[in-house]
Formats: sequence, C-alpha cells, structure tokens
Amino acid sequence: MIHTVDIRNFQSLRRVSLTLGRFTVITGESSTGKSALIRALRALACNISGTTAITRGADTAVITAHTRTATITLEHNRGAWRYRLLTPDGEQEFTKLNRCVPPAVTAALGLAPTPTGGTSLTFAQQFDKPYLCTETGSVVARELGELTNVDTIYTAVREANRRRAAAAATLKTRTSDRDTLITAARAFTGLPARLAACERAEAATDRAAILDLSITALRAGIDALDIATAVQERTVLPPVPDDTALLAAQHRLHRLRTLLRDAATATRARSSATHTAATATTTETTLHHQLHQLLVAAGTCPTCNRPMEA
Repeated sequence: MIHTVDIRNFQSLRRVSLTLGRFTVITGESSTGKSALIRALRALACNISGTTAITRGADTAVITAHTRTATITLEHNRGAWRYRLLTPDGEQEFTKLNRCVPPAVTAALGLAPTPTGGTSLTFAQQFDKPYLCTETGSVVARELGELTNVDTIYTAVREANRRRAAAAATLKTRTSDRDTLITAARAFTGLPARLAACERAEAATDRAAILDLSITALRAGIDALDIATAVQERTVLPPVPDDTALLAAQHRLHRLRTLLRDAATATRARSSATHTAATATTTETTLHHQLHQLLVAAGTCPTCNRPMEA
C-alpha cells in the first residue's frame, strides 16, 4: 500500500507531498489540483509518454510513491521518461519502457495498469458514484471491515471457531479412545493373579523338568543294574584258591627287602669308615714326617737327647 506521495512539476502540481491512509478523501475548490493528483498517481501506475504533463516552464517532472518495502519513481529527465525502483535488494532503473510498466514496478506498487481512458478501482473521481452508497450490504460490510481492521477480528473469530471445532472433534475422538481403553482394561482386571499363577506354573515346570532328568538317570541306572544282575546270575565263578602260601611268600619277600636295605646301609657305613681310616692314616704319616723334619732341624731328640739324622 502507498503511504506517501511526492510530486514535482506535474501539470499544476509544482511541489506536493501527501500522506495517504487506507481510505483517503481529497476535497477542495475547483482548479486546486485534485484531478492532477489523481492523474499523477495514474501516470505512475500506467506510464505516460510525451511532455504535455510537465508543468509549463519546467524541464523535469518527478512522481515518487513510498510503500513499506519500496520507493517507486517515475521521472522525465534528458528527454525521456524512466522508472527507478529502490528496494532492500538495491536500486534498479528502467529506461526502455516502450509505453509499458515494468512488472517489478507493478508488483512494488500493487496497482495494475489501466488502458488509456479507463478507470481504476482504486481511484474514484468527483463524477463517479458515491463510494459504497450504491453497493450491497455485504460489500459495504466487507469494505468497512477492511478499512477499520475489523476484518482482522472477524478472521480471528473464524480461526478461533475453526480451532474450537477442531479441538472439540479431537476431544470427542480422545474421549472415545479413553472409553475404549477403559473397556479393554477391564478384561485385564485379574491380570496380577494370572501373572502370579503363570510364575508359579513356570517354577513348577522347571522343577518338573529337573525331576524328569533325575528320573531318566535313575531308570538308566536301574537298567544297568538289571543287566549286571542278569550277567552275574549267568556267570559261574571258580572257587577261591588258598592264599596261605602266597601270604608266607609275601612275608619272606618283605623281610628280604628289609635285609637288602640294611645291608646297603651297612655297606655305605663301612665305605665311609674305610675312607675315614685312610684319611687318618695319611694324616698320621704326614704329621710323623713333619715331626721328624722338626727334630732334624733341632739336631737332638728332646726325649732321649740323641742326635737326629736326616
């Protein structure tokens, strides 16, 4: 929606700035520029050609409209009309118009071009029918609602009613689901007792399986015992021989082993004693020789005082 218009050197409007609302009424005496303002806005929306619309004595003309998101300018400069479009994305300039309005300009204005000599639903002039006086009640209500923002309330009420209906339908569905679940839950009233019974049954089944294994093992043992008993009954064992001579021989063998151990012990003791005696004899001979050498060195025997010879 256009909220501000700036016009320079267009017909009788040399310098005009006007703020527009959702519904703006322009009044004044004749020849004060009311129609020129409408023609300027129509020129901005539909494009014009030639220089007849430029104020007498001026070289340039500028019509600028401001919306919330764009600034649209139609200007005559250097012998030609051109559009300039300023948006948050940057500035664009349109020079080769071919008596057409660039689509980007139309989109920014929100006003569709009208044929030459045609009328616009947005602009009503002094000779048009009074605004809304000849319309139906529904059209008047809709237009006034849009102008006063009451339609926003109506839209909110409709949305609230829609949401309420949807919530009511959802509540009905959820209530039905709850009743269904409650009915289904009643079938499981005795479930804890059944669960306990199942647990007891499982424990009894486990014990029965263990007992079955024990019974199987016992049956196998009984069968083996029966077979052994039958074999024993069919087998004739020879008489047990007299073991008196065997026991006597075993006793003599034990005594022989004892004597052999004693003999081996005595042999080792004798060998040790013989070795000790030989060592003692060797030691005695060595000592006797050492004593003789000492006596020879002394020259006489201390016992008999005889001279010692080597």
